[in-house]
Amino acid sequence: MTGRYAGDGPGPSGGFDPSRRRHPTDRGSASLWVLGFAIVVWVAAASVVVGAGAVAARHRAAAAADLAALAAASVLADSAVGITVPVATTSAQADSRSAACGAAASVTSANGARLVRCDIEGQRVVVEAAVALTAIARFVAPGNAADAVARAGSG
Repeated sequence: MTGRYAGDGPGPSGGFDPSRRRHPTDRGSASLWVLGFAIVVWVAAASVVVGAGAVAARHRAAAAADLAALAAASVLADSAVGITVPVATTSAQADSRSAACGAAASVTSANGARLVRCDIEGQRVVVEAAVALTAIARFVAPGNAADAVARAGSG
C-alpha cells in the first residue's frame, strides 16, 4: 500500500482497483445524494407547473371579462341605452340591457369562463368572469375559481 488509505495506490494489476475504496463508510452515499437532489428538482418543477396553471386560469378569466365587457358595451352603444336614463326603466331599455348581458354571457362562455356578474350603469358595463381551477391548482390559489372584473363603456 503506497498511500494513506487503502485503494490510494495501484492495485494488483498496476491500475486503480475499484474494489478497494478510500473510505469504506462511503459505500452508496452518492446514490442517496443523487436521489435527494432529483426529488428536490422534481418538487420544484411540480410547484412551477401548478403555479403556472393558476396564473393561466387568472389570465383566461381576465381575457374573458375584458372581451365580455367590450361586447356588452358594444350592444349598449348600438342600442343607445343609457344616454339619458330616466328614473323608471322602459321595457326597451330593459331589453337592451338583457341583450348586453346576454352578449357578455355568450362571450365568457366562448372563452371557457362563466359570467358571475353583469352590471350596467348608464353606458358603463361592469363584468365579472370566473374560470374554474384544476384540482391541483387549488393548492396554490385560494378558492375554486380564478376571477376577474372588467369595465367598458363611456361614463
